[in-house]
Amino acid sequence: MTSRFEKERAKQIQDKCQDLLNQMLRDEDNKYCVDCDAK
Repeated sequence: MTSRFEKERAKQIQDKCQDLLNQMLRDEDNKYCVDCDAK
């Protein structure tokens, strides 16, 4: 069973990764798939 601390830590990591992904998607070069040009 996971402790409250572990759950909070996992949420912090998830939030940090989501923020990083959002920042990367703001870059014009990252808005479209290189292989298939999908958005």
